[in-house]
Amino acid sequence: FNYDTIKLWGNMDMEEIVLALKNFFENDYKFHSFEEIKKSLKLHGEEKLNLLKCALKVLEEEGFIFFKNGNYQQFPLNDGLAFGKIEINKSGTGFVHTKEGYVILIENNLLNGALDGDSVIVTGIVNKRKDYYAGEVFKVVKRGSGIVIFQIIGNGKEASLVPYDTNTHISVGVNPRELDRLLDGDLVKIRVSSDGVDGLYHGSVEKVIGNKNDLDIDIKVIAAKYDISYEFSEEVLNEVKCLPKEVRAEDLVDRVDLRSENIFTIDCDQTKDRDDAVGVKLLDNGNFLLKVNIAHVSYYIKPGMKSFDEALERCFSHYLLFSVINMLHPIISNGICSLNPNVDRLTRTMEMEITPMGEIADYKIYDSVIRSRKAMSYSKCNEVFAGKIVSDYEEYRFDLMNMLKLYNILEAARQKRNFLNFRLLEVKEKSDEYNKIHGFEKNDYGLSGSMIEVFMGIANSIFYSHYAWLTLPFRVHEEPDILRVQEILEILRKSGFKIPNYKQIDCKALNSIINSLGNSEADMIAREFLLRGMKRAKYSPENIGHFATQYDCYGHITSPIRRVPDLVANALVDNYQSFDYSEETVSKLQNFMEKLCENVNKLELVSEKMEAEALEMAMASYMEDKVGNEVIAYIIEIASNSMFVRTTDYIRGRILFSDMKDDQYHYDPIKCAVVGRNGNIYHLGDRIELIVKSASKINRTIDFETSKKKVLKLENNK
Repeated sequence: FNYDTIKLWGNMDMEEIVLALKNFFENDYKFHSFEEIKKSLKLHGEEKLNLLKCALKVLEEEGFIFFKNGNYQQFPLNDGLAFGKIEINKSGTGFVHTKEGYVILIENNLLNGALDGDSVIVTGIVNKRKDYYAGEVFKVVKRGSGIVIFQIIGNGKEASLVPYDTNTHISVGVNPRELDRLLDGDLVKIRVSSDGVDGLYHGSVEKVIGNKNDLDIDIKVIAAKYDISYEFSEEVLNEVKCLPKEVRAEDLVDRVDLRSENIFTIDCDQTKDRDDAVGVKLLDNGNFLLKVNIAHVSYYIKPGMKSFDEALERCFSHYLLFSVINMLHPIISNGICSLNPNVDRLTRTMEMEITPMGEIADYKIYDSVIRSRKAMSYSKCNEVFAGKIVSDYEEYRFDLMNMLKLYNILEAARQKRNFLNFRLLEVKEKSDEYNKIHGFEKNDYGLSGSMIEVFMGIANSIFYSHYAWLTLPFRVHEEPDILRVQEILEILRKSGFKIPNYKQIDCKALNSIINSLGNSEADMIAREFLLRGMKRAKYSPENIGHFATQYDCYGHITSPIRRVPDLVANALVDNYQSFDYSEETVSKLQNFMEKLCENVNKLELVSEKMEAEALEMAMASYMEDKVGNEVIAYIIEIASNSMFVRTTDYIRGRILFSDMKDDQYHYDPIKCAVVGRNGNIYHLGDRIELIVKSASKINRTIDFETSKKKVLKLENNK
């Protein structure tokens, strides 16, 4: 592993100064000047004083220090102020999550220049109800990304900036020269400062995204908003041109040749990057031999290469409707590293002998070369499993049925192990060959999708268990917060779901609860509500186990084309024999892995938000010409002043209590329900009739309302 490519974060002098400052301010809430602090810490010299300024800024951005009129004090606890990170919803309302654990609502007109993800100080805090605080942003301490998308109105010297999202309210000034060459309708990405004067913030144009009339502008806007690069650098473009187009003789040295075996890929119908291929044999002793072959991307894309460095920055491929923002250039992901059919490809193989009881009798991990027999799809494999004749799959029917037998064995073993299935409802667009959307449906890969998921899971576990002694990006999942789970279960009970009581909440109990729920739409909503209340899985250099899978050691290795932890793990294993295992080297690797996992966890959330926003945009666009239509929907979430619903054709939107016209409603936290003055009551999972009130593609919003004349609540099974 080339450590020259590892960027080391942290500065020991800086850390020492931060610690000294914390000791200085401990139990002291007086204001102190910079000169006073400098003298107290006995710091001299330009370098140390610059570090002191940086350390003070860091502590201010963490909410430890309060800065006012040129002086510093420890953040006051009882002075009508609060510090936290603000989350701004699609309607422009802010929610500040404070360090103390409570949430403060900020109305749109009181944001004072705050943007989603900023660290802010709140003032004017009032406790309107037991569970409801409101306030006003006093100061933006630190920008999250600071990115705002603006539209150019007019041309040249007459050009002005208007936020593209009509629910974003911020005034930004830029150098007029930056607008000279822009045209009316152009969309630009602007980075906004945290310091404003009289409500005006300075900004600089980082990128011209395109024009609002461009065909692909919607996806480019989402990428720009989340600071994700759509293009690859010139260095990457030059680098990938030099990659081989096919496997060469010298690439086969010390590889096991599997090209004569029945190995094939099974993936979703529209995929272009195939990074795993499988093969199964039934052995004479009654055991199964499963071979999971993973594209050996790190053989071509090594640490030190620009493609590797950009992958570290991107972390994931992002799938936004019909578009993909690749982690690796398509020459890599769709070309030499994609396990395309009928061509030689370099792989890393996890070979596992599995008994009829689902136990691992033996395993091997080795570098290999394969020639995939066929690029199979989930849908066609599901037809084979259903007993249908699929003409071009018939020669592989025997292999597929053996795979299905092995899957059933492994799935039974998973259930015995109390594996907790976290698969949530996925929705995809229904479209024609011109990418015109005609509606939405469940994204269900069926039996073959579950089979590949199980095969990949066991391969991941084998690999990470074998190399557990290395510093790797483990995939970990903490045990749930029991009080939080019990709270969720109580909400479900009050909502009418028959949830049994358990004193101990473990995987066995959670599986029993999930299995007690049926297959109705309301039951599926309850299942989602429960699973979303669990802690998130994440990447970590420390292996603390994985609660949901019940594996003691787990990680990701099977998707090196689209996930950077998989690529990094492969690269580490490629070179572990040549490591210099000195204390300094091990420390550097640990430092690198901590920062990598931190960045990957952050980008994983970004990727999920981007994909969700692209789907919300498509839904809102689809509904713009359906205002006034009646729909049937289920309540999937209840907030303090609104409910979120999902229609029977999987479109998600919101209804404000003020738009429920048959009564006056409020949220009752005791009943966990929306209650009207006339006794009407709505719970999670209830089915109701609604009318489409409005839809905005630009704002990604769909709002519903009710009619006074309609019977709102419909019968449903819980």
